[in-house]
Amino acid sequence: MDEAGERGAASTPVAASAPPGALLTVQELRIRPGREQEFIERFRALDVLGLAGKVSDLAESVLVQREDRFEVISVWASTSGIDAWVASAERVRVRDELEPLYATTPVVNGFEVLSRYSTTRSST
Repeated sequence: MDEAGERGAASTPVAASAPPGALLTVQELRIRPGREQEFIERFRALDVLGLAGKVSDLAESVLVQREDRFEVISVWASTSGIDAWVASAERVRVRDELEPLYATTPVVNGFEVLSRYSTTRSST
């Protein structure tokens, strides 16, 4: 899973069942001090989450701020989905645009989704 990090098992399942092969990733982004607002604006302007969804099987993703870092929490239908995003030209462009704002190299951890509950109805 290359740049996607290691896959591990979730310690506490939530509820219901998840599709086979589903993967949750948490990408930790530490931004240079004083550049946080610029990062948020660029991230939104690039439509990073939308781009990832167009080239992969990304099911859901959010950008959150937690203390001194940002995290992108994503659910992928399969490991091949994140591999498609990582290998895409869009991902390269996003990295080139945002990398100057990073204080450290982003860290991504992947977790196999063992169980899931959602109020969102699937169209399948």
